[in-house]
Amino acid sequence: MKYTVVFLVYLLTIFLFPQILCAQCSIAGKVTDLEGQSLSYISVQLFRVDSSFVTGTTTDTLGYYQFTKVSPSPYFIVFSSMGYKKQIVNANTTEKKNELPPVIMETDNIELNEVVVKGASVIRQKDRLLILPDKQQVKQAGTGYDLLYNLMIPGMEVDRIKGKVKTFGGEATLYIDGRKADYREVQSLRPRDIEKVEYFDTPSGRYADDVAAINYITRQYKSGGYVAIDGRQAMGYLNGDYNIVSKLSHGNMNYTLFAGYSMNKYKGDVNDNHEYFIFPKYAVDRKTNTLDNKVKSDNQYVQLNIANQNKKRNLLAKISFVRNDAPDNFSRELLEYGGGHTMNKESSKTTNQSGNMPTIDLYGYFNLKNNQYIESSLAGTYANNSYSYNYLEDKYTTLTHTKEDIYTVRAEIKYGIRWKERNALSLRIGHYHTISSSHYDGNNSSWQHLWTGQTLFYAEYNRMFKKNLTFSVSPGLSSLQYRLHNEKRISQISPRLKTNLTYRISSLHQIVFNGVLGNTQPQISQLSNAVQEIDSLIIKRGNPNLDNTIFGEVNFNYSGQFKNFNLYAALHYERVEHVNTDEFFIKDGRLINTFRSDVSAHHHEGMLSATWKVSGNFRLKMDGYWSITSLFKGISDKSSSLSGLIQMDYYWKNLSCSLYGKTSSKSFSADLIHRYEPAKYGLTARWSCGNWLVEAGAESPFTKHRQWKQSVTLDAYNYTNYVTGRIYQQTGFLKVIYTHNFGKKTARDDNNINRKINSAILKAY
Repeated sequence: MKYTVVFLVYLLTIFLFPQILCAQCSIAGKVTDLEGQSLSYISVQLFRVDSSFVTGTTTDTLGYYQFTKVSPSPYFIVFSSMGYKKQIVNANTTEKKNELPPVIMETDNIELNEVVVKGASVIRQKDRLLILPDKQQVKQAGTGYDLLYNLMIPGMEVDRIKGKVKTFGGEATLYIDGRKADYREVQSLRPRDIEKVEYFDTPSGRYADDVAAINYITRQYKSGGYVAIDGRQAMGYLNGDYNIVSKLSHGNMNYTLFAGYSMNKYKGDVNDNHEYFIFPKYAVDRKTNTLDNKVKSDNQYVQLNIANQNKKRNLLAKISFVRNDAPDNFSRELLEYGGGHTMNKESSKTTNQSGNMPTIDLYGYFNLKNNQYIESSLAGTYANNSYSYNYLEDKYTTLTHTKEDIYTVRAEIKYGIRWKERNALSLRIGHYHTISSSHYDGNNSSWQHLWTGQTLFYAEYNRMFKKNLTFSVSPGLSSLQYRLHNEKRISQISPRLKTNLTYRISSLHQIVFNGVLGNTQPQISQLSNAVQEIDSLIIKRGNPNLDNTIFGEVNFNYSGQFKNFNLYAALHYERVEHVNTDEFFIKDGRLINTFRSDVSAHHHEGMLSATWKVSGNFRLKMDGYWSITSLFKGISDKSSSLSGLIQMDYYWKNLSCSLYGKTSSKSFSADLIHRYEPAKYGLTARWSCGNWLVEAGAESPFTKHRQWKQSVTLDAYNYTNYVTGRIYQQTGFLKVIYTHNFGKKTARDDNNINRKINSAILKAY
């Protein structure tokens, strides 16, 4: 009998033990506050009873969390977030699908700088990367761009000075708490108030129309306020940017007033330009050398934000005014003519530009019952612009002066719903309308009145299969209409489609396939009959009959985490029809520069990016790029490029330093210009203490003759241009930020003012 029992136990072990090992279950639930409202972005960590960490995630925008592929075992779950008391819940996985009761979080006043994140700083979720900045990265950053730069996200290049965030496939769209932001908004974010950063490398839902999306999750306060002052001054030439902001919070209301001033003034740009004009019976060779020049511009802005936010809604109203001025910019050049016209002449050109733009912007986000939401926005802008151009060459002169009134209205509404089965549906409709009225006086007087309207509709459906496979499809339509006065009305309806297939190999590795079919409209400055005489040989004019550009693309990417090492690899192919390009041809003894849309293009691109946390104080990032662009149908041209960059950051107490280097690169764009950018390198050092942050930096400090190159090679016109100048050489900057808090500490608000004034003016330069 004894041996029989042993034998039965042996058989049960053989047959049941593998099944026990293979058995997997899931744990899911929801997190709310004391009022029953869903809480987003709550940290959820799963532990075994022996306190060993298993995995982690965060709640989604509707407060839900889920752990999949969990072995049957007793666990406990830790729920935590800034401003809430930590909650610990036991979880016994007795079923294949374990649905836990809602977890209720109580509020608690915890300062962000008291929290130290000890877990993984990068968490891969099914549709995003969740990055938790560590204390050093936050302390040694003065703006939202600084923090993004310090995070060293694989596949992302951050230009902190220009406010550009480049990802594979294009520029990323930036958001703050789910609301679209622009340069000034992100620039004014105080890093200590940023809890998390979401990176949607394959956007869907609210971000479906973006190439990539960055969403800053900020901490909210109920009382107090602050006054902040920051200034950045270049060294080597006159360039400065100065801002002040004051905010007051009271309950769910926030009032913020922004104001700022920036200016730019320098001399010494040198253009070495060689042009070749091929006329029917002769050719003209023209060399241009800069003798003197001046560049000057300034900008002022003011903005008032009024916000009301609670768990059910987020309302925001913004009123702003922007003024841009670029007076008396001029250059004087020596012209050497050869070929059919052999002579030497001196020329000069002067431009004056100014613009004033008031804007009102309304935004609302509403959490509805049954896991639904509505998001809406309405913005209206009016701009009054003026532009003048004067060119003098011996006895030839051309003068134009343009005044413009331009009105822009943007309206959009989104609806979304999510089901517990991990299905989600979202609908979006938006309309964008622009009316421009321009008066051209001078050598070629005319009146141009243009209106453009585009309506977009999208429906997106997301479905998760087998816990590690997600599929989404987003069909849509674009209705584009525009009309220039005395021209026929153009109406174009184009289908749009975006599909995505994501396979999560594990919680640390995933691969993504996606495809996009879309369209873009011509630039409004090109859709006109306006004529601008550039000089004695070149005339520029618009074209009101440009087609809608259609594009299709296919993408593949892989991302993986290996302890302190992150890897990202991607491939991209794009086919474009009706590319809007420049066109050059000879007519009546002059070279005509206009636009055409009968060209097609292929674009191939690849990227390999890696980041390595060498130690707690030392971080390293390396990127490599390659691209091939070719034009065909009407124009045959091709360009290829291979480039790379490296970034090294070191942190020590209140100090940090960053070294970076980028190889030379080439690019080719729709204006048919081949561009060469020389290699660059630089160093920045930061000191942070209390409410002060001081940063100093230098770019290419040991290089005296960095030179940019541009070239065009066509049947009627060739040119090669080499550009050097003060701003392209050894430069440096000094930046100081100071913040004074009063009352309870308040999150630094968003300076979301758009300082770029829209214009439909056809400009000579």
